[in-house]
Amino acid sequence: MSTVSAVKVEIVRFVASFYAQHGNVPSVSTILRQFSLNRADFYRLFPSGIAELCSLARVPVPEDRVQAVGEALRSRTALKENEASR
Repeated sequence: MSTVSAVKVEIVRFVASFYAQHGNVPSVSTILRQFSLNRADFYRLFPSGIAELCSLARVPVPEDRVQAVGEALRSRTALKENEASR
């Protein structure tokens, strides 16, 4: 198993265990700290983000967080488009 695959499996196991212990999914920031990753690393491992990770860990997707990230990305894209059109 490659190192990337091993890390991915460990993260999935961590999320499943965290959910079993706490009844909720850890934040991306918690996962980043636990595994000494940055956000770019996280999204390389899980391109669809926390929703993909939750699916792999077989835990409920925190829809409120997924929605918040989507809104932030849309706002960021709109801001960049406005700056580019000036």
